[in-house]
Amino acid sequence: MSIRSKHKTRAAIASQGKHSVIVRRSNNHFYAQLVTPAGVVMGGVSTLSKSLSGHVKKQGAGNCDAAKVLGHQVASLLEKHKITDVAFNRSGLLYHGRVAAFVDGMREKGVKL
Repeated sequence: MSIRSKHKTRAAIASQGKHSVIVRRSNNHFYAQLVTPAGVVMGGVSTLSKSLSGHVKKQGAGNCDAAKVLGHQVASLLEKHKITDVAFNRSGLLYHGRVAAFVDGMREKGVKL
């Protein structure tokens, strides 16, 4: 996905006035950030986080199970900030595999996307 189209996606989400959850993945890890409509990062979680280290060492960090647990962590971060409705920015990644598992994990905790 080109940088121009990524900027257009971010601008469309910001024009809605919603907070967004942005994801990034590598071969071994998965990362997520909570961003305000103004573009300020409120927090982030990854499979490298110490809170997930016990689960990641048992199951591995680059799989769907770790992404689902990461979705639960982001949902608790949203709950802490009292945000219920967010927009999901998948950063041009296909909605499949780890990305879909991450969203399923967030929806299980009651986040509206």
